[in-house]
Amino acid sequence: MTALVLGWLIASFGIVWVAAHFMQRAYDRGLVEDALLVAERVISDPSNSNGVALRLSAAELRAVLFDTTESIFFLVRTEGGQFVAGHRGLADSPDTGEILPKFVEKSFNGDNVRTATIRKQGPVPVHVTVGQTTHGRDTMLIQLIGATLAPLVVLLAVLGFGVHRLVASDLAPLVRLERDLLQRDARDLSPLRVESRVLDFVRLGDSFNALLRTIRRAIVARSEEH
Repeated sequence: MTALVLGWLIASFGIVWVAAHFMQRAYDRGLVEDALLVAERVISDPSNSNGVALRLSAAELRAVLFDTTESIFFLVRTEGGQFVAGHRGLADSPDTGEILPKFVEKSFNGDNVRTATIRKQGPVPVHVTVGQTTHGRDTMLIQLIGATLAPLVVLLAVLGFGVHRLVASDLAPLVRLERDLLQRDARDLSPLRVESRVLDFVRLGDSFNALLRTIRRAIVARSEEH
């Protein structure tokens, strides 16, 4: 049972990890796609002090930031960290050596937010960060874990019951053998009767019977000598 439960725990952990991993990859891909949409609207603008500007209409902005359950934020900044547009403080200080796209979970505006940062090449390279709250992702993950583990719990219960019944059934002949030996008179050397599906128990009974035969022959031989 210990081995069965341990195997169940390992399998459950593996299933949950794989489910969470691929769910996170799907969310991250959506964040990168939103970041690419924003990056497409970043254009060179010599009139601006940082040399770039975001040309995104109100309707396009609503389309990019629309989600039925989550809040979505974005930030456009130059490679040097100068603010261009969006929500200030969404991303950390830029690191020119960081590998992009970069994914980070952080607290923003009092919520846990998952962010994706990409880099757009151009005369003035910019970093585009898109962040999304994780309430829906976490709720879906909990539901997925529940839906995944519920059948496994049932399976564990069925297997545990089956193993218990099987072991109890297989051990019954050994219990009867122990009871017969404890209740037997010391002078009773008749053969023991052992019926079991377990070959080792049958061999154990045969070994006891062989021992009893040896004792019986020794007693008979001693009696004849006297």
